[in-house]
Amino acid sequence: MKILRGLAIVLVIFVLPAGSWYYLQSGYDYRLGALQELEPKGQFGMLSLEKNTPDLLDNKVTLLCLCAEVEAENLNTLDQLEEKYDSRGFQLIKLTELNDEYEKLKTKYTPKKLILIDKDREYRRSYNFEKKEIKELVKHAAIVIPLPSRKKIKLKREG
Repeated sequence: MKILRGLAIVLVIFVLPAGSWYYLQSGYDYRLGALQELEPKGQFGMLSLEKNTPDLLDNKVTLLCLCAEVEAENLNTLDQLEEKYDSRGFQLIKLTELNDEYEKLKTKYTPKKLILIDKDREYRRSYNFEKKEIKELVKHAAIVIPLPSRKKIKLKREG
């Protein structure tokens, strides 16, 4: 019985905190690595769409899609991504050949068709419609989008 009690004490005092530290450290390292991949690569220029709505890209994480030759399945995936993160300040802008910037952006970011821009108008990364890159896009969008602010709990005090 004493051995079992001793093992339980060792488990609680040493093993559980070590496992917890390892778990938290691996999450921290993952986030740090992802943030290094997503380092800002320069200010994103103005679009002609912003003449009508000047604050189009301000304070929102934006995914620009050069959607002229994109399959419906891929567009559906992007719509799901927008629906998931819409309440957290994310927007999807689909550009087609009719837009003025389409050719300019296409030549600058070829062969990539998705451009991720953060809330400060910093270009972060561009992606293709390959499954591997779409998975990276979802992970990176979750990292770049600011966390929702939590309401503070206030205690009602008497007297």
